[in-house]
Amino acid sequence: MIPLTNPPLVEILRADTTNVQTAVRSLLEFYNPIDGGRFNYLRSVKAVRRAYQGLHRLDQLLAAPLSVQQRVGYKPNQDVIALASPLAFRRTTQVFDLNGRRFPFARDRFATYRIPFFFTEGGVVKLYFLQYRKSFVLSKDVYCGMLTVHKKFLLEQEFYGETCDVEYVDCSSDEEGGSRNRKTYSSASLEMWSEERLEDQLGVVASAMDEIERRELKVKRLKPLRDVDLPLFD
Repeated sequence: MIPLTNPPLVEILRADTTNVQTAVRSLLEFYNPIDGGRFNYLRSVKAVRRAYQGLHRLDQLLAAPLSVQQRVGYKPNQDVIALASPLAFRRTTQVFDLNGRRFPFARDRFATYRIPFFFTEGGVVKLYFLQYRKSFVLSKDVYCGMLTVHKKFLLEQEFYGETCDVEYVDCSSDEEGGSRNRKTYSSASLEMWSEERLEDQLGVVASAMDEIERRELKVKRLKPLRDVDLPLFD
């Protein structure tokens, strides 16, 4: 039996945990993506990070050499940069990272956080999360679950005594084939899950992963998306 690659936190929280079998189906959609993972959004993530570091010129953030412009995924990355970067403009923010770490959601299972960076603004420590995929729709409830994990397992542990918040930026489309729309969430606009609900979600997902391994269901071996400049993003 080959152990599964652990999914990122967002996939764990969005899985349908009505029962183990529905969770298995949800996870198999992650492990066997329809688009085959033809490109990634690292370029847009890094551009947005630069915006929060103080580069408030959209033309410079969008600039790319011809070799990049000819790659698959160039246009989607441009769209995300154009939507997400301006949120940093006319703000005084200072970006920083934490060393790489993962979320322990079951015995010997650790999920990646997919957090590009943290920043400070007006004395407040803020965790930044970017949802860049166009057709990857996350409900507000999933963002509530994310806040629960981010607050309990990162912000309260790493920045105890500090004033903390989150800045979630969603660049998905509200309808199939439609244009992207930018939505933002902070802790004030979200309601945390109860401990019982979080535990139930994590338990069912862990059981579903056990089931996939036990039945040796076909999955594509997804490689973690790693980048040395984004230690909490792998």
